[in-house]
Amino acid sequence: MVLLSYPKPKMAALGMALHEIIYHSRNRREPSERSQLTKLREIVSQSMASNAKNGLTGFLVMRDDWFLQILEGEEPRVEAVYARIATDTRHERCTILRRRKIMTRSFQGWSMGGVLFTPEQQGIYLQHGISSTFDPTLLNPQKAHDLAFDLMRHEADQRRKAS
Repeated sequence: MVLLSYPKPKMAALGMALHEIIYHSRNRREPSERSQLTKLREIVSQSMASNAKNGLTGFLVMRDDWFLQILEGEEPRVEAVYARIATDTRHERCTILRRRKIMTRSFQGWSMGGVLFTPEQQGIYLQHGISSTFDPTLLNPQKAHDLAFDLMRHEADQRRKAS
């Protein structure tokens, strides 16, 4: 698994409600493993400074020809980032699964994290009812959130064991 994480973002201003968007989109580029890794690194590196500066957190799952992402932060900032994503040429058919106010962040400390599928993750996908191909259109918002959270936690555990 490839996981990338970056500096802790600024917290929301006092009194500002947190907001979450979960969306999926189709990957418009060739989904070879090498090009996917390059794309993941490109997306994460472009997003990390901007997200940290704007107090956003989140997580990106790339598998097959799909993106599944969760964005968290102050509502105007989350909405602005999603609006840019929805017009990004790397994405097509951007679909919001959930847009809501939240009390706490699920991806605290992750201005951007991301994973590509590896065989070591298969058990996590199976726990979420995904056996072979990945199709986030079949996931309800909570399942999508839980999958991303479990993938993030799995990789963090793997990193701790390796160090």
